Amino acid sequence: MVAIELLGMGVGHCLIWRLDSCLRWWLDS
Repeated sequence: MVAIELLGMGVGHCLIWRLDSCLRWWLDS
């Protein structure tokens, strides 16, 4: 369940920020 919530947060982050920021966020995590 926690993993799903984290994934949802990641997707939301992608939708809010630009693709570049999204990729950086995923790589940094």
